[in-house]
Amino acid sequence: MQQRFAFYATVILGLLLEQSYAQAPTVTGVSPTSGSVGTVVTVTGNNFTGATSVRFNGITASFSGVTATSIIATVPGGATTGPISVVTPGGTGVSATTFVVNPVPVISSFTPTRGYEGTVVTLTGTNFGGLTSVRFNGLNAPGFIVNGAGNSVTVRVPAGATSGLISVTSPSGTQSSAANFAACGPAPVRAGFTFLGGNQTSAFYLSTGTATWTGAQANCQAAGGNLAKIPDAATSALLVTATGGIKYWIGLNDVAVEGQFRWVSDNSLATYFNWCVNNPNNYTGIDPNGEDYVSIDCANGQWNDADNRNVPTVNPLPPYILELPVCATVSTSTIPITEAIDVSVHPNPAHTTATVAVPALTGATITTLTLTDALGRTARTETVALPATGLLYEMKVSGLAPGLYALRVEAGTLRTVRRLVVE
Repeated sequence: MQQRFAFYATVILGLLLEQSYAQAPTVTGVSPTSGSVGTVVTVTGNNFTGATSVRFNGITASFSGVTATSIIATVPGGATTGPISVVTPGGTGVSATTFVVNPVPVISSFTPTRGYEGTVVTLTGTNFGGLTSVRFNGLNAPGFIVNGAGNSVTVRVPAGATSGLISVTSPSGTQSSAANFAACGPAPVRAGFTFLGGNQTSAFYLSTGTATWTGAQANCQAAGGNLAKIPDAATSALLVTATGGIKYWIGLNDVAVEGQFRWVSDNSLATYFNWCVNNPNNYTGIDPNGEDYVSIDCANGQWNDADNRNVPTVNPLPPYILELPVCATVSTSTIPITEAIDVSVHPNPAHTTATVAVPALTGATITTLTLTDALGRTARTETVALPATGLLYEMKVSGLAPGLYALRVEAGTLRTVRRLVVE
């Protein structure tokens, strides 16, 4: 019995002595010395046998392949830049080298959330420095720009983009947005206009020609929209960037009541203003009626109240901005909308009546004729039967103020706009 007790005591004492005199680990190398979460790192050193833990700046990591001189570890979630430590029964070894954890880029939001090809989208988030790609539902979007702080990216929707997540990639990894971007395909073509871009609600086009303010509004109505509304600083900045700072008409005027500026698209009073110095001033030196129309005329997209530019030799006619609803369903039969129905109007100019000729249309039994003035106000609206042989309809224009009007003819799913001058 005494011999057996002595044997077990010797074994236990040996184990205790072995543990007491186990040498502490030392970390002599780390490869690679930087990486993102999930990166596999080889830690080299001595006395790693029996390792119980590997930590990245205090965060426990999974590990494998333990030998006396090396361990394979994976950068854990939540790890931050700092030393790597190895723990064994003999103690803890800490690297002299700092392991740099590269943060993965994160998209917190983006605007607008829908748009046509070519629309500028702004991504907001963190860790955008060093981005190598931005993708819309997997499609690469070249030419993106990262700001100096690394928390914002501007990028255009690439041709062929489809609806889905936006993803950003850097050497640290790839991260996707939480919400989908709604891609609406190519921007609808409008004859006489060039697509500029858009925001959450509107698509903007720059005219290729010039006009008076009233002529510009009539042209915009003929294209299915109105002169652009600028309700806030963000829209102003968008248009300044898209146009390169040129001068152009916008849809603001105070024709009805002097000093009360309203948007032609919805007749709402303006609540955001960006006037040039000493404007508005209703100058009467060129046009005795004063200045009732607004153009972008100064630095940084600032506004000037102007006359209708009926004397272009004094003040050259500017181009103008067309505004359309963004991502609206557009039928190919209405591009350009002036060709959807073969409508004729005569005489033009008209004095008392104008005869509107509408051809027979398959499936259409009624047609609606709407006459609007240069400010977008409805002057006449009439709905009449459309015979199988077509229609010749006399619309009364007597009593209307002389000027340029837009005549919209709708039948079934088709629509056409014609210009009508009333004298």
